Amino acid sequence: MKEFKCLGNTVEVTCHVPYPYRHPAKITGGDYAWLEHNLLFLFKLPAEFGAKLWNGLYFKFRLTDNGLLGEPMAIDLNHISAPPEKLAIPPYGQDARDPVPPGARWLESVTIQ
Repeated sequence: MKEFKCLGNTVEVTCHVPYPYRHPAKITGGDYAWLEHNLLFLFKLPAEFGAKLWNGLYFKFRLTDNGLLGEPMAIDLNHISAPPEKLAIPPYGQDARDPVPPGARWLESVTIQ
């Protein structure tokens, strides 16, 4: 099993989950889907053992004056436990993501400047 790279505090641990399948890795116009798929995370309590793949985080990016700002959305990482039928289509479309209420996660945003 692959070891996840994690950040944490006393409230929550957030771990990077590398997207496991080959993909186009292209950003065109305002479409950041493959960048977003390369920055998938899971979260859990510090005392919990093992990965809770249903506790996934997807950061939806938008362009700001300071660069890209990614806001968290909830996803189920079990959705990518097997390769998608079409590798060129990002599997986490809008219908596979749910909003995360402000302040609900320790990691509230990701920025790329």
